[in-house]
Amino acid sequence: MNRVICVKGHFYDGDKYEECPHCAAGVEAVKQDPFSIRHSKMEEEKPKRDKHGFFHRKDKKEKEEKDSPVSAHEKTVLLQEEDNKAGEEATRSKEQEPYNRPEEVKLSISKPEEKSQSLSAAFAASAQTSEKSDEGKTVGYFSKGKIEPPVGYLICIAGEDYGMGFPLKTGNNSIGRSVSMDVVIMDEKVSREKQAFVMYEPRKREFYMKPGEGTGLCYLNDELVLEPVKMKAFDLILLGDTKLMLVPVCCERFSWDEIITEDTE
Repeated sequence: MNRVICVKGHFYDGDKYEECPHCAAGVEAVKQDPFSIRHSKMEEEKPKRDKHGFFHRKDKKEKEEKDSPVSAHEKTVLLQEEDNKAGEEATRSKEQEPYNRPEEVKLSISKPEEKSQSLSAAFAASAQTSEKSDEGKTVGYFSKGKIEPPVGYLICIAGEDYGMGFPLKTGNNSIGRSVSMDVVIMDEKVSREKQAFVMYEPRKREFYMKPGEGTGLCYLNDELVLEPVKMKAFDLILLGDTKLMLVPVCCERFSWDEIITEDTE
């Protein structure tokens, strides 16, 4: 096959035709990019393979080209035309696309005087509301910069809060599902408020348990609690499906009062 390219960029077989059959049929000129021209030159410069190939086997590609109704050069022309049309459409769409500028971000900077006034007003309002809410209530007093240390812990060994530790303070510690309780557990079988109390008495350094105001029952070491009962280390409290184990911090050998008095001296 003698592949020839005409002035308009059409490929045809020079052995079969003296002139370009595509130009005679009125096919438009092909706009060739540098890649296709270089590719065609490389195809022309490529050495021709043996007709039979290795071991006198016929080339499959030549056989497919002979069997196909459309010749190979016609396929290349059609592919080039499709690529050129796609490239032209892409360039047109890019040219028609408007340039979207990013929206300007406006920063609102408030004056320091206005901010200080607003903060002071907010603090004043919160102080007034807290004073009103605390009217008629007993409010605990804590010294500035000090936190009341825990006198012991209730460790959940069974139930929804398995593995959780709840700190205990001096005096009464209420147990229930409400957030306002000192020991908040997630067991649905436990009363919302004050199902039981655990009390720490600092003078004798002893723990006590007593039933609360809820409708649910409470047990200490599988015994029903109907009145205040003295507790010892590792006693088990049963409320609903929850088991709480007492782990004391303050006992006969230790108390936070001793450390606080030593620091003050």
